[in-house]
Amino acid sequence: MNEIHEWPPGEFRYFIPYSTIENHVVRDSVLDILKHHLKDESDQDILHYTRLILSTSIKLFTIVLCAPNIKFPLLRELLKEGISDENLPLSRIETKPSSNNEYRLGKAGHHLCTKAAHEDCGIKSLLCLSKTGVKDLCGSQWPALAPVFKGVPDDIVHYDFEVGTILPYLEDWEGANLRAGGFGEVWKVRIHPAHQKLLCPSDPKGLLLAIKRLFPNGDYEKTFQLEVGMLKALNGYHHKHIVKLLATYKFKERYHLLFPLASGNLREHWDIIGMPFWNRSTYLWVLTQLKGLVSALNIIHNFETGLTSIKPDVPNAGTSYRSSFRGINLRVEGEEAKFGRHGDIKPENILWMKDSVDDPGSLMVADMGLGRFHRKESRSRVDPKTINGSPTYAPPEVTLNKPVSRAYDIWSLGCVFAEFITWLLKGPDGLAKFGTRRLELAEDGINDDTFFSIRTSGLERLPKIRPGVLNWIRELEHDERCSAVIKELLVVIEWHMLCVEPGNRISAKDLEKSIKPMICKATEDSTYLLGLKHSAADDRQGIKMPTGLSDEVHGSEVPVIEVNYPST
Repeated sequence: MNEIHEWPPGEFRYFIPYSTIENHVVRDSVLDILKHHLKDESDQDILHYTRLILSTSIKLFTIVLCAPNIKFPLLRELLKEGISDENLPLSRIETKPSSNNEYRLGKAGHHLCTKAAHEDCGIKSLLCLSKTGVKDLCGSQWPALAPVFKGVPDDIVHYDFEVGTILPYLEDWEGANLRAGGFGEVWKVRIHPAHQKLLCPSDPKGLLLAIKRLFPNGDYEKTFQLEVGMLKALNGYHHKHIVKLLATYKFKERYHLLFPLASGNLREHWDIIGMPFWNRSTYLWVLTQLKGLVSALNIIHNFETGLTSIKPDVPNAGTSYRSSFRGINLRVEGEEAKFGRHGDIKPENILWMKDSVDDPGSLMVADMGLGRFHRKESRSRVDPKTINGSPTYAPPEVTLNKPVSRAYDIWSLGCVFAEFITWLLKGPDGLAKFGTRRLELAEDGINDDTFFSIRTSGLERLPKIRPGVLNWIRELEHDERCSAVIKELLVVIEWHMLCVEPGNRISAKDLEKSIKPMICKATEDSTYLLGLKHSAADDRQGIKMPTGLSDEVHGSEVPVIEVNYPST
């Protein structure tokens, strides 16, 4: 078996792909090997063992065959005792100090044994092994036991891996592109195609996935259960614009979550595409994505977890915050406490997923963080240092230390929408100009690009939309590429989303309702969609695609940007 792969990189540990085992452990080869090693057995018994191996024990067969210092007839005794692949990996059972061996070997899961003493535990066929034989067999099993991640409809499979497990990753970028946040760190891997049944079709070169490893802060087990419980429930909606959790596992006492790897985030999409086309396909795609993001937010905002309240985790030491956001306790009060809230909507937390070269992709809301879902009776005070919200897109109530609600997300989404329309009309250069126009000296003496400022009137602190934002919206309205439907969106953004009073902001449900008829009308009316000057629009068909990039995602030759996958 020459097809072996090293993991982790540089540690001289290798796994045998399951496909290789299946290809080699076949009837004729098993018969030949058994006849060679079990010369005292009849042809009928050889055929019986062959059938047994092929049906239940191809990994066990591989392990015994490859293990040094292990006599092959041991396999016969294991099969007679009923040991099969279901009993792997072999587990260590500690023995008395007076024993010749430090430990004996038992079936997988022996750690759950409730006996007071374990003298009778273990696999009897292996009691004859020497100390060296026990160690050889125990250590030699791992190359054949690289896990296969499986998907189950409407559920998330969790795996508890032993410390010796060799994970089936062909490439692992943990050290190269590790991204850390307050609750975890994220990097990408390429999984062997024979070891994943999570996404179809599988990439023959190995599917790219994103791994999120949670930091062991606070009540680690509870933190993991809360996050996975929330993501699993959201998975149940099968929403095209909400990122999907694929599987979870625990390895070396750390919890890991597996997600599809995005082609990039929204910020990267804007930069890579550059100036978008001024045509029907592009404008309808943007409108559809805006509606999809609002629909996803509506799901989150009306999501009731029934989870118990949690104590805020301490953020990663590497996470920094503006001084104006430190020392503020955010409160979730009243009926708002029973609903979900995203809490950190920004272009970096909106992922761009593509299935093929010609697919313009879909935008997906990601990074639904832990502290943002509350039980109905919760009255938790949440420190913003544990929220990881981005100051640029944070609403005025954060600075004013007022209770936060779902309206928090509407403000942030309004900021993103204003940038999205800026990109649609003016491209990345317009985005840079918009950021510059927003710059003002904030209360903490720093020039920032938030969408509001705080003015002091006596003892009262009053939030106001920055003039740079309002003037920029006026400029967008007069752009030659600004159509009637875009002007209507700008009105919604200015008057119903970027409201300094949270109570005046539109709900996600009503926002979705307001965008739907815009899309219907735009589909039928080119002037409404593209503007009075649409005759000057691009005659190019379709949506502008990135160029000069090559890699693969989900089995197709899809441009892949260096992903800044969010971490909570």
